[in-house]
Amino acid sequence: MIPLSRSMLSTHPAAVPKLHPKHTAVADISRLLKKGQKENVHLTPALNTALLLRKIGTRHPLPYHALMNIETPAPDFTLYATDGETITLSEQTGTPTVLVFFPAAFTGVCETEVCTFRDAMTAFNDIGATVYGISVDSRFALAAFAAKNDLNFTLLSDYNRTATDAYGIRFAGLAGMDGYDVANRSVFVIDATGNLAWQWVAESLGDEPPYNEVQTAVSQLTAGT
Repeated sequence: MIPLSRSMLSTHPAAVPKLHPKHTAVADISRLLKKGQKENVHLTPALNTALLLRKIGTRHPLPYHALMNIETPAPDFTLYATDGETITLSEQTGTPTVLVFFPAAFTGVCETEVCTFRDAMTAFNDIGATVYGISVDSRFALAAFAAKNDLNFTLLSDYNRTATDAYGIRFAGLAGMDGYDVANRSVFVIDATGNLAWQWVAESLGDEPPYNEVQTAVSQLTAGT
């Protein structure tokens, strides 16, 4: 199923009782359409895209960049770091921020990814950027993951999926486990004022980010400063 942001749905009163109040699956909307209840669904371009993805049989979640524009405020969140302290995104203004969402700690591609960012942290530090890794794992699991890989940037626990959903990157049923929803692999670069400057969302969970492009995007924010 492809999770949708509420912004895709009509706010018409007749539609609301028929749709899940937070993250309606495309399957539910598809059933409404098949029953001829088109008046209860507002077909935005993003929703049409999601329905098309369902029709061709993909489980890939709808990328949030179909909904959110560059140079608009990045969705705020407050998440637990591995030490139990909380990090609020909106309080991190003044320097660029890189959000690295990954599906699950202690998995092969995720380990490769975080270690690649670890090895590049000198470059990010030199240009004044802060990097946060984010997954739905508990802060305790992330602490062990960070220790195992000697990570030099902060990991944040999105255990209740609030940030994952805010950025529209929920991937349902990791490894076929129904109900175990994770963050799709993605990277968001946020400028010093808190606006989204660059984004990448994986087409497949096995894809790694374009690491050089991430660094380039951050470098462009600090050029001439």
